[in-house]
Amino acid sequence: MSSMQNTYLLQIILLVFIFSSGVKSFPVKSGNTQKQQYGNYYRSLRDETNDSLKCRVFSCRNVKTDTMVFTGEAVYNKITSGRSGEQFWIRSENFYIVSLYLREKDIIKITKQAKNDSLKSFISGEKVHQDIIFSEFPKAVVLNFRNTCPAIKIREDFATNIRDFISLNGIDVKMFLNYINMVKQKFEDGDEIILYFSGNGRISTIVDSQELPFIENKKLAHTILGIWVGKEKLSGMNPGLLTEVGLFLNR
Repeated sequence: MSSMQNTYLLQIILLVFIFSSGVKSFPVKSGNTQKQQYGNYYRSLRDETNDSLKCRVFSCRNVKTDTMVFTGEAVYNKITSGRSGEQFWIRSENFYIVSLYLREKDIIKITKQAKNDSLKSFISGEKVHQDIIFSEFPKAVVLNFRNTCPAIKIREDFATNIRDFISLNGIDVKMFLNYINMVKQKFEDGDEIILYFSGNGRISTIVDSQELPFIENKKLAHTILGIWVGKEKLSGMNPGLLTEVGLFLNR
């Protein structure tokens, strides 16, 4: 058997092992006794700080608990088109509302050199987006669904956004994409996907309150964040994923 065939077989065995055994031990539903039992693995709650900023606590396996500040949200949609008979159609499909969370001390760090900037001028630059993607501090992205959407469609959209920057054939990429439609066949109003990036390339994925085995791949982490974070992306819009950061600019 060739080395390539050996590698491929090893990847299949690894995926089967992870998906068949690793997932079953994680919490499943809010209020479920199993989730309470594994509360140290995953919990999230929303609170109010003295500055009236929304905060959320993220806790994942093998990662210390982090309290992060809500920095903004935006609707993630995609323009699709097609033909029906002789008629062409174009429509905008809303996939989910995406929100970004950063630690307060890291927000202060990335706004330190922009104290006199307006929010608009701050987020129109390149540096803040590069800092968020490449700096080794934790960040979290929450995808909140407001309508029904097939999980396979979300998986396909992730693949489309990833393939220009990293091969879809890598085992880490395959694992991540499989996570998207493994837990649920379709996402409904109120469902969430939480992506927690620890900063060193580790990606913790929580789908419908189920925390899946983490993936460690810096390039993949940067690529996924780049779907929404960038000068021309949702984080560069006003309002957008950095709207609340404006509250730190003039402190």
